[in-house]
Amino acid sequence: PGISTQTINVAVTGDLLNEPDETFFVNLSGPSNATISDAQGAGTILNDDAVPGLTINDVSVTEGNIGSVNATFTVSLLAASGQVVTVNYAAAGGTATAGPDFVATSGSITFPIGTTTQTITVVVNGDLTNEADETFTVNLSAPVNAGISDPQGVGTIVNDDPVPGLSM
Repeated sequence: PGISTQTINVAVTGDLLNEPDETFFVNLSGPSNATISDAQGAGTILNDDAVPGLTINDVSVTEGNIGSVNATFTVSLLAASGQVVTVNYAAAGGTATAGPDFVATSGSITFPIGTTTQTITVVVNGDLTNEADETFTVNLSAPVNAGISDPQGVGTIVNDDPVPGLSM
């Protein structure tokens, strides 16, 4: 008698997973010597975990004389996430030129919840020209539910053509 409020404690288990805030409910029922005017209370668990970072590796491929080879870059999420992560990418020329040396590509990749790696493939064109090794980049941008720790992967096209000979 005389007590008008009581506290209900709900234990919350912490984790290290970046995720959206979560909501749970406490429902009251079966009152004794009272009536219930508001039968449901909502609790919110606020996420306190940092968004994971994204990185992309560097890749070297030998160009070949005809046809093409794939330069496959691995994009890694530094920690698993409890949210879907997306990031945009675009290949850009360096000493290599889009068209004759590699196929320009762009798009976005998605990391489903719990996934920590995805790949991006850039097609590298073979040739018969002796030249220095050439480079291009794959740049990451506009992440959703993540940050970018390493925004650029460097692709090196290793020349495999012989030095032309001189004849007299």
